[in-house]
Amino acid sequence: MDSTLFKKVDYSLGKLMQGIAIGSLGLPDIQRPFVWPNAKVRDLFDKGYRTQRHVLRREGYHGA
Repeated sequence: MDSTLFKKVDYSLGKLMQGIAIGSLGLPDIQRPFVWPNAKVRDLFDKGYRTQRHVLRREGYHGA
């Protein structure tokens, strides 16, 4: 039995978008065989937010 989950394709972005629009290509609801717990997702967003604030402050931006 073949256990390949993904295969390489050489479609242009325009061709992919067209396939989605006309229904000949579908996107899966889930892209991975696992789901992160809510706390891990929250921590990821929190870290991104804190990093962004640090970079903006370092660059001299202090908010509107």
